[in-house]
Amino acid sequence: VDYDSVIQEAVNTKYIEKNTNNDVIENIKEFTFKSNNSEVESCRICMDDIKDGDCCKELCKGHIFHSDCINHWLKRSLECPICRNTIT
Repeated sequence: VDYDSVIQEAVNTKYIEKNTNNDVIENIKEFTFKSNNSEVESCRICMDDIKDGDCCKELCKGHIFHSDCINHWLKRSLECPICRNTIT
């Protein structure tokens, strides 16, 4: 048995885009980011800084991401990329 192939297949199957996730994605409120302190906020998916005026979404009490980044992530997995809580 080629274990590398088995693992690769399992990962690819888990993280394939799922159209069924679209309803959950669309129900997450989008907002325009406005910083409220001197600390820089970063999107944990693309690792870029989140700037004032960027279109964002928040998951799990304070986990903020660029909308495009988190939408792409959630199409594959309905888990917060930081804390792994299920998004419903």
